Amino acid sequence: MYSESVKMSKREIALTTSDGHSENQQREERVTSCLEAADRGTLAMSSTIYADRPRAICVHHLVSRLVTAIPDSPALVMQGQVVSYRELDQWSNRIARYLCSLGVGPEVPVGICLERSLDLLIGLLGILKSGGAYVPLDPAHPAERLAFMMNDAQVPVLITRYGLLDTLPQTSAQVVCLDRDQWR
Repeated sequence: MYSESVKMSKREIALTTSDGHSENQQREERVTSCLEAADRGTLAMSSTIYADRPRAICVHHLVSRLVTAIPDSPALVMQGQVVSYRELDQWSNRIARYLCSLGVGPEVPVGICLERSLDLLIGLLGILKSGGAYVPLDPAHPAERLAFMMNDAQVPVLITRYGLLDTLPQTSAQVVCLDRDQWR
């Protein structure tokens, strides 16, 4: 009965309990107490997969590990497009290098205004690899709201798509269009 919820939450539980915080341990106990005995065994077995995982790891470091371990396995699947870990790493590295050439480094805010897409995920990973901090900007928001957010965060670089440029406010930020520039 609870097998599907165990499958969906076992990763979250393994991740939250691996950092050793008592709050997360209490959360695991609450979730585990709701499970039937058979599901507890499944959960316990799956938790051992993450036993050798460091307490805290950045997403881009985790992707790098997966590139080494399973480079040709699917990392992203969206709307019929499949991107392997190797491709994800290569594309995000290109974006990261370009962002670094624009002056992005540790804690430099980079705006990213894209719909949910492969480009959004690749762009986010590129920002993290460059050391930057991403500022999520929803293209569905009014231009005035986007302008406020970009000014408030003092965004020197904005990642977007060419088709969204008309909907974005005027900005002094360097604009990087992922569908115009040669990232793939």
